[in-house]
Amino acid sequence: MKRLFWWAVTAAMLLSVCVVPAGAASFADADEIVYTEAVEATAQMGLFSGSDGKFLPKATVTRAQMATIIVKMLFGADVNADPFKGDGKFSDVADFEGGWAEGYVNLCAQTGVVSGYGDGTFQPGKAVTAAEAVTMIINALEIDAGEGSWPETVMTKAEGMQLFGVIDPKPEADTVLIRDQLAVVVLAGVGFEPEGKKGTIVDGQLIPAQPEQPAEETQEDEDIFFEFPAIPLTPKPAPVEPTQEPTEEPTQEPTQEPAEELPLL
Repeated sequence: MKRLFWWAVTAAMLLSVCVVPAGAASFADADEIVYTEAVEATAQMGLFSGSDGKFLPKATVTRAQMATIIVKMLFGADVNADPFKGDGKFSDVADFEGGWAEGYVNLCAQTGVVSGYGDGTFQPGKAVTAAEAVTMIINALEIDAGEGSWPETVMTKAEGMQLFGVIDPKPEADTVLIRDQLAVVVLAGVGFEPEGKKGTIVDGQLIPAQPEQPAEETQEDEDIFFEFPAIPLTPKPAPVEPTQEPTEEPTQEPTQEPAEELPLL
């Protein structure tokens, strides 16, 4: 199997050169999907999944689900967010639908992707709007939205980044996005390239574009598929003081001052 999806692949490249294997993203309600390419690509990456064989393109996406998508964008589709459960900053996440989203939301808060509302809530069951979705993506990529008032700043930045892609008409800030549309926005975020740089900003770092393989190494009969590599994800561990065996200090000349000891990092 040949791996064609890297962190630095752009959305345009994904849609122009990559072929999804037969049945990889076949949904029973495929005839209802408008943005087929985006749905197939994001489903293949593991960012979206269906229900009972259906994609449900017209269903809305909750803020908790959006936080989950963001974490998978940054750390891979198989990420385990359970270690981040507990001690969250929001009062309404731990008990939401059995607490399945707590780790994802807490991780988003820890990385600065979400900040919630002024009353200490996150409102995980609220349908995500266009402004909220692009805000999470822009924050995840650590991109400056510029000066001004929200949501005008993020909506302007999203237009410049072409996050709304082929969505027609373009959503307003308070438009509740459906899954079909959000697949377009998410795919554009995954493949975003800052102007003048080749690669994708992920978790604040530029991941360089991978060089193309020589033509002679390409086999036409290979299946082409997307693989979404994971960035190592580790909760912040408690500092552990390393144990060191006492060492004998070297003899120094009387005229020399003792060497300054460097702090233990």
